[in-house]
Amino acid sequence: QLEKLNVFLRRIAVWSTEYHLLLGFDCNLYSSFEYLSVYNYLSYLRQNDNAAEAFFSHGSEMQVLFELQQATLDMIRATISIIQGFIECKGGRVRFARPLACSHGSKELQYDQRFAAAGKLGITPKYLGFSSFCDLVKGPEDGQASAKVFFEQAQIRVRSARQSLERTKKHESASLFKEEIGKLARVCVINAVELQRLLDESSYGEYDFEFVHVHFPALVKRNHK
Repeated sequence: QLEKLNVFLRRIAVWSTEYHLLLGFDCNLYSSFEYLSVYNYLSYLRQNDNAAEAFFSHGSEMQVLFELQQATLDMIRATISIIQGFIECKGGRVRFARPLACSHGSKELQYDQRFAAAGKLGITPKYLGFSSFCDLVKGPEDGQASAKVFFEQAQIRVRSARQSLERTKKHESASLFKEEIGKLARVCVINAVELQRLLDESSYGEYDFEFVHVHFPALVKRNHK
């Protein structure tokens, strides 16, 4: 019983931290450079949440939620790879097509304001200071990666997310999450098409990130709008 309680408490702690970060999307709190940090921290939380599988192991509704957890983790990682790809590429650019919050103070100060609350809970994955976080999420050294590599990684993760969403349909409780599954699937389909375009074309052009889902943006090429 004590172990079950510990699992429950760890899940509540991670959920609380995720909810705190996701509210920033709902309230449009993030400036453009913060999105990469937010998605990376969400990925870090999910990767180090060793209580998730045990928590979601029973019941049809819980199994659907587990598949949704897997799908959204892949979508988080895909978004990270897309942003990193545009950072690396020449002649291409992506912007977030929503009004952006004004930034105040240094990146380190904003990082602490966004993520320090996670460390105060004590039972979430270890809070990473700004320098440790930068070391964790920095990309390969110069010359070891290209935009194409990041876009290929993103495409793999988008496909994996779609597979998880397809698996949700096998559960009788899937109808309870039909709207959410549909919105997530739409983001995956759009990004799969545009990522393939990026991989097939020699020049990248300019793209917008439009939030088709409140937490997950879809790539839209500007001259195709």
